[in-house]
Amino acid sequence: MNRPTIRKLLSVGLMGIVSASLNASAEVGERALKSCLAPDFDPADGAPFVSLDSPLYPAMEKKMNGLEEPDATSMDALGAYMNQTQMMTVFSLLPMNSFFFSLATVMCNHDLYAQDGCESMSMAFGGKATLEDVTMDDGQLSYVFRGGQDDLVARVMIGDSDYNTVTMSVIDDGVTTDYELIRDADGTEHYLAESGDGGEIQFLERPDCSGTYAQRDTLDGRLDRAIDFAWTSAKSDAMNVQWTKCRYEGGEKTCSSGEF
Repeated sequence: MNRPTIRKLLSVGLMGIVSASLNASAEVGERALKSCLAPDFDPADGAPFVSLDSPLYPAMEKKMNGLEEPDATSMDALGAYMNQTQMMTVFSLLPMNSFFFSLATVMCNHDLYAQDGCESMSMAFGGKATLEDVTMDDGQLSYVFRGGQDDLVARVMIGDSDYNTVTMSVIDDGVTTDYELIRDADGTEHYLAESGDGGEIQFLERPDCSGTYAQRDTLDGRLDRAIDFAWTSAKSDAMNVQWTKCRYEGGEKTCSSGEF
């Protein structure tokens, strides 16, 4: 699935100015506070983005640390261990799916718009990138971000200062990916990313930090890999994660599954 690379974000200097411009001045709303929040969340840091935070809880760390070494004489045991380790690692890295949004919205957000219409951030890019068509309409902030040395273009809409609704359409290397992040009134969070190459990622995370995740990757226009997770509350030591992984090659589908 096509996603903007961290290298490109670094090239326009976003990483160095994230901490200086996140929306931390407004009081965090009730809807955001109901959601599954990272264990180290501090309301003083400002409103949280819709993100997959379940893998960050101690219950998952305990599972990683408690994985027992397999019987080295058994190929079946070794294979099962490798599968389990791989899927644990994939699950633990899922919060990275939302990382781009915290970087993209650092360019312009409600707080920065109230200060100077996001003009200071345009100057901070030093010609490496530009902000265009910055508008506020009935509380919805919209703008276009363009990379100065590549074809990266992001059209962003932030629905409110708590990031309860964020949409983004990104053109990178000629491929368009549409993103939608929504936080319901009860705190349930939804993420959807659909790429022009056929790839798709979506997740649902409930306020108790249970949820589901589905990823579909393509290769040369065909379905290549599918990954699915479903888990119970990460706030409990009894957290259970079920997974399925499928590969598609030569017209054949091969799947494995398990839980941890």
